[in-house]
Amino acid sequence: MSEIKIKCVGFDADNTLYKTKEAAKGADMAAMRALAPEANASPEELYEKFLEIVRGIKNSRDPLVRHRRYSYGKLCALFGADSAMVEKMYQAFAAELLAKIEKIEGVEKVLENLSARGIKMFVITEDNKLITEKKLESLRLAKYFSGITSSDDTKIMKPDVSYYEMLMKACEPAETLVVGDSLEKDLALPRDLGMNILLVEKPEDLRKIAADFFAH
Repeated sequence: MSEIKIKCVGFDADNTLYKTKEAAKGADMAAMRALAPEANASPEELYEKFLEIVRGIKNSRDPLVRHRRYSYGKLCALFGADSAMVEKMYQAFAAELLAKIEKIEGVEKVLENLSARGIKMFVITEDNKLITEKKLESLRLAKYFSGITSSDDTKIMKPDVSYYEMLMKACEPAETLVVGDSLEKDLALPRDLGMNILLVEKPEDLRKIAADFFAH
């Protein structure tokens, strides 16, 4: 492939920079354990009810509805727990998640390489900004990024053009690469906007950034 002059790279966060799927269930179970005594139910029973709630809202494009505080609130109401328990559950979830989350293999080497080339890097995530910042800080990745666009900024879930406004202000579309693990959510829209895209389905795919978009 001929070299494309890339000046900016936007990374999806969950399951692109770090492994969220592996850590999320354990973190949700920590939240269920926090609720269990007040709900008079086992963490496993609570988790099954939680999954039912999540299935009912998974297609909502409202970030507030998709936030765990919303689904935890629904669960608390179902089991007669007071609203203060929602925050206790979320704090238990966040603490466990940050303790267990891991970087995607090889991602830091990729970020170091891009940083050495003077490439501007941004995070583009449906997650809320505070937990994203904490994830990046806990994994020592925050230093590589010039900015974060989150659902706190866009007020809508992906895909939406508002997620790419920061990138478009920083670089021309043809000079921009967007990296993500979902073609539909992360990459189809930036491709339509004229940006370069890279689908990451396994950690080795990150190596394609150097192989496909920079001269050897």
